[in-house]
Amino acid sequence: MKIEVIGVYLVEAPEPVHLVELRIRECTRHLDVGEITQQVVGQPKANWQAPWDERFLNADGTAVLNPARPDKVPEDSELRLVFFFHYLDQEQPFLTPAGPVGVPTPKERPARLGFAEYESPC
Repeated sequence: MKIEVIGVYLVEAPEPVHLVELRIRECTRHLDVGEITQQVVGQPKANWQAPWDERFLNADGTAVLNPARPDKVPEDSELRLVFFFHYLDQEQPFLTPAGPVGVPTPKERPARLGFAEYESPC
């Protein structure tokens, strides 16, 4: 499995949150989205952040997949995953099932992701 961050996008919200877009390739097993996190120094793993309101998208990131949570991705294809992530630390990589992945500088969200509207988990 290969995972890379396509973008980290700014979100207007009352709490610190970003929209994250990943590219996933060669995913031959079920991807547990809850395994994507960031280490919080001094905190147990149970307190680390996890993706919120995740959605799998097609390869060019223009449409939500149906079913929304595919079990496998053929080795010769790719998909994207978008999710909201609270309290992002730009100094810490994302920890993923494919290994650590660096966090790029946040930027404006592309129009194609306008469907992803933030709703607080609380």
